[in-house]
Amino acid sequence: MKLLFLGLIAMLTILFSGCTDEPTKKNNKPKVTIIQRQKDEIQLVGLTNFSAIFSIKEPTTNQQKWVLKLNLSSNSKLYKDSTFTSKSKYAAITELLKQLMKVPFIEPQSVNFKYNGIGFIPIDPIMGTKIDTAALRVLITDAKKNNIQLINLVKDSLYMKPYDLNSQKAKDGKLALEKCLQSVISLNCSQGTYSIDKSIFASGLQLDTAMKVKIDILPIQKRLQVIASKIEVPLAEILKEIPENDTTSMADKIVFTRVNINALVNALIKIIPTGVHKSQNIIFLTRGIPKGLKQGLLNFVEVSIKEQKLWLFKNGNLIIETDVVTGNKNLGRSTPTGDYNIKAKARDVTLRGPGYACPVSYWMPFFEGYGLHDANWRGRFGATIFENRGSHGCVNIPPANVPIIFANVQIGTPVFITD
Repeated sequence: MKLLFLGLIAMLTILFSGCTDEPTKKNNKPKVTIIQRQKDEIQLVGLTNFSAIFSIKEPTTNQQKWVLKLNLSSNSKLYKDSTFTSKSKYAAITELLKQLMKVPFIEPQSVNFKYNGIGFIPIDPIMGTKIDTAALRVLITDAKKNNIQLINLVKDSLYMKPYDLNSQKAKDGKLALEKCLQSVISLNCSQGTYSIDKSIFASGLQLDTAMKVKIDILPIQKRLQVIASKIEVPLAEILKEIPENDTTSMADKIVFTRVNINALVNALIKIIPTGVHKSQNIIFLTRGIPKGLKQGLLNFVEVSIKEQKLWLFKNGNLIIETDVVTGNKNLGRSTPTGDYNIKAKARDVTLRGPGYACPVSYWMPFFEGYGLHDANWRGRFGATIFENRGSHGCVNIPPANVPIIFANVQIGTPVFITD
């Protein structure tokens, strides 16, 4: 009998063991908990972890401003339980929306496409939990007139909606990506002709948040580095001209020509979306021997405070030359000169100091609190900006150029800061 019983248990185990591997179905509908409210209060709920109770009252004889009262919580964490006064109803609602957007949310992601060697396959969209503040403003503005006491962000379709595969934006975006594949660029110089086609750039094609073509420049840059190595005079030959005991500073007088990779990349990413066969002359630039090359280095960053320029060399190739803004000279915050190294690489950090908190997308510290980073608050770089409106000492780089630098430096890469 005992054996029969054990056999029965084993059979049941086999029959039902597969059930444990099946995914548990989740209910994404918000579990609305109705909270006791005052007469003029409105409850706002989102997904299960989000709730707000607020009221917006008109001015009275004693109170000449609109009054916003708000109790805001998420994941059982109280964010705000405050009263705000505003000069108008519009301003009060704006303050409410501003406070709502402080609660962490997931950015929606529209459908995108990835090249698989044959064509573009779709990447499914992600709904996200970012509030459509424009639509919510309209609803709140007329809430009292319409006797609204409960706003459900899901039910009332108040989350930002990503573009899906059936949207016209997505269809147009895919056509634009496919058009890129037709582009073939012939790069010409006296040493020969070199081709750039979809085999180089197709894997780096996607759509941005506006559903426009976005091109990853790194595959193109790598191809240009290979081309540059074939047509440039080897650095070893250039450095041979410098005597071992250079008492006449001959190294400072030598100039050499290099492929302007950054300028070429910018030219190519304008041609690729056109879907045409086109010739492009290779762009060159002439410059003196930088400090890193004098020391026999192939990979380094050099920043000139005088010229307000940054140069990045990789494998002896000049990858990018860009205007920068260094430390504020007149306030005594000049970027420290010297020989340093990249100490770390980080994304999306907030730099803090006396009286400021500065969020940046790319951070590459090289000495104590000094580093290379993007500066999206600046409209211009270079020239004499640093003299009166310079940084706190860091090297500010245009947002369009800093991803190239971030991708091409490593922890330990030398950084030379010169006067």
